[in-house]
Amino acid sequence: MSHPLSRTILATLLAQSAFAGSITDLGAISFGNTWSALNNSNIVVGSVYSGNEVHAAKYQNGTITDLGNLGAGYGRAFGISGNGQITGESALANGDVHAFLYANGTMQDLGTLGGDSSGKAVNNDGWVAGNSYRSGTGDAHAFLYDGTGMTDLIRPGFASTLASGINHNGEVVGNAVFDDGSYHGFFYKGTTLTYMGGVLPNFLDGVNDSGQLLYRSSQPYSTAQRTSIYTPFVSNLADIGTLGGDTTQGRKINASGQVVGFSSAAGNPVDSNGSSIYQPFLYSNGTMVNINDLFPANSGWIVTGVQDINDAGVILGSGTLNGVDHAFLFDPNASATPEPGTILMMGAALLALSLSRRR
Repeated sequence: MSHPLSRTILATLLAQSAFAGSITDLGAISFGNTWSALNNSNIVVGSVYSGNEVHAAKYQNGTITDLGNLGAGYGRAFGISGNGQITGESALANGDVHAFLYANGTMQDLGTLGGDSSGKAVNNDGWVAGNSYRSGTGDAHAFLYDGTGMTDLIRPGFASTLASGINHNGEVVGNAVFDDGSYHGFFYKGTTLTYMGGVLPNFLDGVNDSGQLLYRSSQPYSTAQRTSIYTPFVSNLADIGTLGGDTTQGRKINASGQVVGFSSAAGNPVDSNGSSIYQPFLYSNGTMVNINDLFPANSGWIVTGVQDINDAGVILGSGTLNGVDHAFLFDPNASATPEPGTILMMGAALLALSLSRRR
């Protein structure tokens, strides 16, 4: 008769060894400790507490580096390029907040279109897409910084614009509020600023280096929204689906068209306050999966947030680890080879089973 404890241990170890993926815990997160973006070298940027201040920071191979500031004790990083240039926002000595570009150990003030400003995304050329908030009105104007100065991404009929991404070609996407209050995604290429037409509100949430756009549109007679992948002048809208509910919002798209974001589940569940509950998803090769389903059942993780995905498919996300808020890097494609300690424990469990059966 085999020993039930040995069977339980062996089943657990087999499940762990079969897990195809790698989870890197980035530590506890809070209002000041957050991670926003990563590049293809798995360098992560965000912010950390430094004393009583919040500073822009990067994480690389287990080491956190404080990026400093533009004169006062506040900063956050929101984007990083493939070659490690970083953008975000930092306070000046006078208390104003400006967009910055961090490269080669130096933080550069990118200025403003009037009022505060913030960098959201950066490409390998050091071009930055971001937003400036006009003094007096507070209206947001998206900008493109091209190494020499800021271009105001606004046109007649737009009340305000917000940038959401840039690719290696310098193409910028974002969202515009029109003078009549309607919402439309915009696309800036070269010197031309165009917007997505349609009667219903629509948004552009991201762009990859292949020129694919993350297009999100409201649905007729509904509060639902759906996300599609769209390549201007090349392909039609391709709806990426949902996790069973009626709403999907893509957050980031990588060069091969993989998307991470949030989707409602079957039945469109809501919380105790009546707010919709969304699940984090990975869309790849025409299939959408709940990221929680890619984690081992005994990992201790419950994934609730997703921030970015790089071209290797590594995901930056957040959730709870044994009940505490943490951030993580998750590589679904990492080798499933068991650790040496796991192999030894599996051997011991098999030996115990063999001996118990001989009795």
